[in-house]
Amino acid sequence: MVPVLVLGGIVSALQSTLVVPLLPEFPGLLDVSSDDAAWLVTITLISAAVSMPIMGRMADMYGRRRILLVSIGALVAGSLVCAVAPGFPMMMIGRGLQGCGAPLVAIGISILRDTLRPRQMAHAMALMSASIGIGSALGPPVAGLLAHGLGWRGVFWSSTGCGILLFVCVLAFVPASPLRARGRFDIGGAVLLSIALVCVMLPITKGAAWGWTSLVVVALAVAGVVLLGGWAWFELRLVEPMVDLRAAAQRTVAMVHLAGLFVGIATLMNSLVTTQLLQLPHIGHGQGLSILDTGIAMIFPGTVLVLASPLAGMMLNRWGGRTSLLVGSGVLAAAYLARIPLSGSVVQVVVSSCIVSVGLSIVFTALPSLILGSVPANQTAAANSLNALVRTVGSAVASTSVAVVLGASERLGTVAGGPDARTLGWVLLFAAAAALAAMVSAALIPSRRRAARVGKDPIVATLC
Repeated sequence: MVPVLVLGGIVSALQSTLVVPLLPEFPGLLDVSSDDAAWLVTITLISAAVSMPIMGRMADMYGRRRILLVSIGALVAGSLVCAVAPGFPMMMIGRGLQGCGAPLVAIGISILRDTLRPRQMAHAMALMSASIGIGSALGPPVAGLLAHGLGWRGVFWSSTGCGILLFVCVLAFVPASPLRARGRFDIGGAVLLSIALVCVMLPITKGAAWGWTSLVVVALAVAGVVLLGGWAWFELRLVEPMVDLRAAAQRTVAMVHLAGLFVGIATLMNSLVTTQLLQLPHIGHGQGLSILDTGIAMIFPGTVLVLASPLAGMMLNRWGGRTSLLVGSGVLAAAYLARIPLSGSVVQVVVSSCIVSVGLSIVFTALPSLILGSVPANQTAAANSLNALVRTVGSAVASTSVAVVLGASERLGTVAGGPDARTLGWVLLFAAAAALAAMVSAALIPSRRRAARVGKDPIVATLC
């Protein structure tokens, strides 16, 4: 069962980076502008953000394996639509459906809680968490190789095949969970949250392209904040809300979500900066690698995520989620600071990125464990999905921040071939600051002994 769920995490994470190497080709292939082609990434990110809290709640109510299969089915349908799409509109639909595979990891971790003993969960969650990094790292090189050998449509046919195989494996090896959250699904809350998330995510992801002070960006940002406030007011007055905001406001859960936001920022910074350092010309501050060579180099940090998962699992079993999150965040901060001088060769860039991956492996394991130990068993999918959503928002903020900094560097023209060392150093300092903020959030989480005294679920003592 665990290998199947890990495969699901890899396939889900692949969707976010699978089209990145193809973006320069899509304007010519689909007869659109480069700005329009960028929507093939944006639409998937927005779809993922919207689907995670909704499918998480549905998984708690209607069965986790059932909604897991629905999520995989949407991913397969999206991949198939992209593979046969005659033009850009159909590609947009397909990429939106692929984003609905994002809840696979959060739902999968909830299934682990339902089926494994507490002492087995640490290693299993470490592997599940590592699957995110593996999929994200494999996306560019795999897509490059497939596109070279099978054409760009072959990339999506391969994704379709992987999704079908995953669907069959889940049917065969993943048991159905008897746990259910009672009540009716909050349709009004789901619709309102979806609209609010779209309004929030669009300015974050497109603000740099549209202009931060443009009327559209400002209007969407204001509308998003107002709608989120209205949604929270609406949810707090329901007996059976889609998201239990009172539970989310508890100190442990709130600090875990806050830490997840900063971890999301620190996570994407690693791949963004590493890609820049490897691909930029030598006349700037880069190593001048091709897209394919860069993708191959990025496999190493993803591999380290897997190799570090037993360490993350042992730390979780021995010290609990709070200490693991503290240590992992500290490793992240130190690794990002160490990356500033370690940029002089391909080996230095890759090795320093691998050290960041060690911290990420520990942090990725700690976050869901703290969620599982802090919410009722019939709410774990929704709570984990909300934490995944927060990390997604953090990653979007990181992507936008890097784009703004690099864009400013290019306008200043400090170095002809791209951003200089000082610019990339500021980006790495920002990532280190995010990791330190996650560390502070972890320090504010109640200790394991206190959590065990006040918790009603025996799993709290093991995971918190």
